[in-house]
Amino acid sequence: MWLFGSLMVVNTAMAASTEVWSYEDFPSEQSVVGVDGWTAGYEEDSWLGYEVEGWGNVVFTTTDDNSEDDFGDGGAKDNWLINTQVDLDDMWLQTYAYTEDDDTLGVVFNFQNAENYYAFWLIGTRGGSDTNASNPIDYSPQVRTVLVKVEDGDVEVLEETEQSYTRGTLMRLAAGANDERVYGIVWMDYEADASDYDIYLNHQDDDPLPRGHAGFYAYDAGGFDSDRVTLFGEITVYAYDDDADGVLDDEDNCEDTANPDQQDLDGDGIGSACDDDEGSSDDGGDDEGSDDGSAADAGDEGGDDGGGPDSGGSWDTGSGGGLDTDDGLSLGDDRPLATGGDLTACGCSGTGGAVGGLALALLGVVSRRRRSV
Repeated sequence: MWLFGSLMVVNTAMAASTEVWSYEDFPSEQSVVGVDGWTAGYEEDSWLGYEVEGWGNVVFTTTDDNSEDDFGDGGAKDNWLINTQVDLDDMWLQTYAYTEDDDTLGVVFNFQNAENYYAFWLIGTRGGSDTNASNPIDYSPQVRTVLVKVEDGDVEVLEETEQSYTRGTLMRLAAGANDERVYGIVWMDYEADASDYDIYLNHQDDDPLPRGHAGFYAYDAGGFDSDRVTLFGEITVYAYDDDADGVLDDEDNCEDTANPDQQDLDGDGIGSACDDDEGSSDDGGDDEGSDDGSAADAGDEGGDDGGGPDSGGSWDTGSGGGLDTDDGLSLGDDRPLATGGDLTACGCSGTGGAVGGLALALLGVVSRRRRSV
């Protein structure tokens, strides 16, 4: 059920943002590790790319392992696949996932190293019972999805819920961090409107992790048997621009006040538009002391129209941003988060025959890999 309160929380979490990186062309029938910035934590898993007709290129895990090792030891608990081309602080990602297994899959973000990152994990149910399937933190029954913080190898569960995924369903996942806000969202129907999410976890982290990489995660889920296939599709990463002035938060000297010129008269790293302690100068003091306390004319214009400049800023976020009540969550550009078809070239469906077609297509992958090992 869509609740207005939840709408406001999601709107806060997903303010104006712009796409900065995406990857969908996973190399077919070869490991993606070492390709285009992809790196893995568990050397036993080669994370194989494959092209599925009608679906595009996907990547799936090649092991179905668990371990008693600690995080950062290189065991199965470290079965992440991250891309080092992504290096952001205030960011969020979106991807889709599919599994025939019943264990743990998800995404990681703000990833600095094997012992420090955020993760959004979905834990399955064992044989349809109330017992949790295999998961890297040995969680007890009735906990199915968790938002966690791995710090110095220790895991802190930030939020949790009894809800989980449905096997054999193409899901859409989104997760991210913005200032002190960390969240994860799941749509069981890949093509559902943004407001029709199935799982939403949201947490205020007073000691947030710094910038880092992003990617996928799987634990005890995958391998070359058809009933364990676990895969991920196109991944897209967005950087926040909270004040919609065309300068990403990671680079903005006034995150909450539009100042596309990034003027900093006293050179203290805080933009003139939001620096309460900045003194005046012969050339710029009068402009900085305008009636509303805002920056010079360029900054005022950026704040008024709510979007980035066409030129001169680090990014052009387009018009709008925040929540579009007609289309769902806006990305801050001309594409809403509402429909999966806008974010992938595969044109796939989250239910019915398309999923069955994917499973059948992957049987061919399984068969060929068995013959080759």
